[in-house]
Amino acid sequence: ALTIDPNHSWALRSRISFLRHARRFPEAEQAAADALQRRPNDPDVQVSVGWLHDAIARYELALESFEKALAINPRHGNALESRITALRMLYRFEEANRASTDAITHRPDDLDIKIELGLLHDGQRKFDAALACFNIVLQREADHIEANIARATTLRALRRSHEAEREIYRLIRLKPANRYLKYALAWIHRDEHRFGDAYKIFEGLLNTAANTREQAEAHHGLGWVAFADGRYDTAEHEFRTSINKHPHETESELGLAWSLTRQNGAEAWTEAENIAFGVVERCIYEPSAHVCLGVLAFKQGNLASAEYHLKKALEIDPYHGSHTDLGALYVQMARYDEAEAELRAAIERDWYDSAAHTELGNLFLLLGDDHTLHAEREFRQARTVDPTSDAAAIGLAQALARVGNEVDAESTLREAIARQSQRERWRMHLALARLLVQKGDKQQNSDLHAEAYAEAQHAIGLAPDRYADPHFVAGVAQHRMGSLSVDTGGRFGYRRRAMHHLRECLKRDPNHIEAQRNVHILEREMKATAPAIVGGLAVATISFILLATIWVMFFVSNKVTATMLSVTTPILVGLFTVATLLPALIRLKLPGFEADLQAGTSAISPGPTGDVTFGPGRFTVTAGPTGQIPQRK
Repeated sequence: ALTIDPNHSWALRSRISFLRHARRFPEAEQAAADALQRRPNDPDVQVSVGWLHDAIARYELALESFEKALAINPRHGNALESRITALRMLYRFEEANRASTDAITHRPDDLDIKIELGLLHDGQRKFDAALACFNIVLQREADHIEANIARATTLRALRRSHEAEREIYRLIRLKPANRYLKYALAWIHRDEHRFGDAYKIFEGLLNTAANTREQAEAHHGLGWVAFADGRYDTAEHEFRTSINKHPHETESELGLAWSLTRQNGAEAWTEAENIAFGVVERCIYEPSAHVCLGVLAFKQGNLASAEYHLKKALEIDPYHGSHTDLGALYVQMARYDEAEAELRAAIERDWYDSAAHTELGNLFLLLGDDHTLHAEREFRQARTVDPTSDAAAIGLAQALARVGNEVDAESTLREAIARQSQRERWRMHLALARLLVQKGDKQQNSDLHAEAYAEAQHAIGLAPDRYADPHFVAGVAQHRMGSLSVDTGGRFGYRRRAMHHLRECLKRDPNHIEAQRNVHILEREMKATAPAIVGGLAVATISFILLATIWVMFFVSNKVTATMLSVTTPILVGLFTVATLLPALIRLKLPGFEADLQAGTSAISPGPTGDVTFGPGRFTVTAGPTGQIPQRK
């Protein structure tokens, strides 16, 4: 077409659009320059150039193009709509509101502008206004795909996914080949932790993809499903595949950065940091990248950098930046007043923010017993919002245990185990093991310690091999069982098994201070008890051999008389009995003094006493900012 007519508007614009969709951006930019040179006063060309800038996150340049189009034709529908979009992507909400008013004045019946206005309200968390805009469109056209998907997104933000799901299902029955409706349904399933259903939909979309762009979108969705399910290595693989299929896609790059951030290891964190900085350099208006960099900085111990990036995210987008993560950071920095202010701001913005309730509950636990009831309330609210939250369940159990309600604490953890997915259940087993160790210590009940060891074994079997704490708690439970055992030989065996678990813990985390300290304690105890065991065994063995020899000699020779037999037999039997029972006696009380017959068997009290202790470790409710991922669309 352009060979026939080099100035043909539709052909010039389509060439830009096809190159844009093919991600051949250098060629698309050349085509855009050619189109502008040939038709500088064509508003449609200006809009096509703006869409190109938008695709590569050059929102300022995109806005300039849309403004130029409107200077030529103030009533241009696509230019009016796209100007609102560009301002929204730049988080310049006040200007976007004015632009939307101008757009509706010029084109009051334009449905696309109504949808864009709804998206603008959604971005400012004005959900009722957003739904009102979408409903206006749907009253005129009930099966409007874009309006229904936008409405479903807002309902997801309001945690009213069931309503959204019903409408999307209805439309899928009407239009079973529409991929965008299936994407919307998959995101609903993901939000509700129905990962199997979401996975099936994205797999189906991947299998029916017609081109690399559709393949990349399906892999992108699979990546976020795996991420929400805690399978970060799988998520990493899906995001890398999506990027290979569709390079320079910011959402997939951020997904990869987040997947690497949630994994352990300096190498993964360095790559994540490089990706996030690359996104920031290319798109300075991307709050999620700053949140990611803030979490990475916190993990690496750079608290000032972490605070900068988390504040920057809120500065860019005050409606979706993470008050929760900034509050969690302040908790770790012991800036409790600022932490409480940020966390309350997060809850005021969104009462259904489970992470914010959990972090606030953790703050109240740190503030002491006077705040324990407040902590319990926040953890209960977090569990109401998200019944699968392991942190909320652990926090509630700790708050209940702190006020002496250990029965309810145990019930809370057992209920959470039943609700939690198989992959994440190990954290609940570990928390329950710690609670049972503490109960066993308080009651001096070895049965509770044995139950704690069984729970720790469950945690070892379910947890990824890199986690050290399940082995640590298993080692503590074995030590406790040995401390209460009356059989010294068995006690020594318990200590050997405890030592095995503690060494396995140190293999996975050489810097585990409590494990290092307790290994030293066990080594001293085993050295102290070894002589008692070996000595008792030696005396018992010699006594038995002598007794057997005397009786044999009595029958086969005349060297042992009946008198010798009657005198020595009680003595040797007594020695054998004492040698067998002696190590089991902890203290022998005699008139005038108390003799300690065995070293290293006294119960070592858990808790912060100022002395070196042998305890199961702290309940870990939260560990600082983890990065609250914005809603995926």
